[in-house]
Amino acid sequence: MGSKNRILLGILTDIILHHFRNTLLKKELYITKLKVKKIANKHPEIIHFITQHNFQIIIDNTVARCDYNKEGIYNLLAHVDEKYILYSVSINNFYLEGGTLFYTSKRQLKKCLKSIKFFNKKYEEDFLKFIES
Repeated sequence: MGSKNRILLGILTDIILHHFRNTLLKKELYITKLKVKKIANKHPEIIHFITQHNFQIIIDNTVARCDYNKEGIYNLLAHVDEKYILYSVSINNFYLEGGTLFYTSKRQLKKCLKSIKFFNKKYEEDFLKFIES
């Protein structure tokens, strides 16, 4: 049982949970129906990951985290289909909620370069090659 307003996006992987030790206490990531509508309006090219129940692909291909200036909100970076996708996870009182979701540009990625923490050295090398190309 649960709220009729939220949709299960997927289950966070162990590597993501490892990098957020003692912070993310739940594995399930949800999104509200209102947030889905906002993403569909702003970023229709990426909404298919939610509507076709493929968000787990993004979670499984998460390569890094970027620091965000608001407490309780974390930006994650995924590499899917040779593109980078930025999505956010916020801690709600009872569950983890997905928020922002969009394909990033090289310019946007360069902005978060100082605060990015990769989950693996290979991910960092691939990312730097992408930025330089």
